Amino acid sequence: GDKKEKRAFASLYMGKGGKKKSVSESLVADGFAQVIRHRSDEERAENYDDLVVAETAAKAGKKGIHSTET
Repeated sequence: GDKKEKRAFASLYMGKGGKKKSVSESLVADGFAQVIRHRSDEERAENYDDLVVAETAAKAGKKGIHSTET
């Protein structure tokens, strides 16, 4: 059958008040994580577009896992 897996999602933030920063966005921006591409009918993180932008910048800057150094 075509069973859909149920998954729980959470958004984590660091900081206080107006200075909150997304943990996932920080990890992606520093090249420590990749963004999983979703189909249009799948749930996405509330900051999904920001994550994609951060990943693009990390790739361009060859940060972390995008580094060409061995």
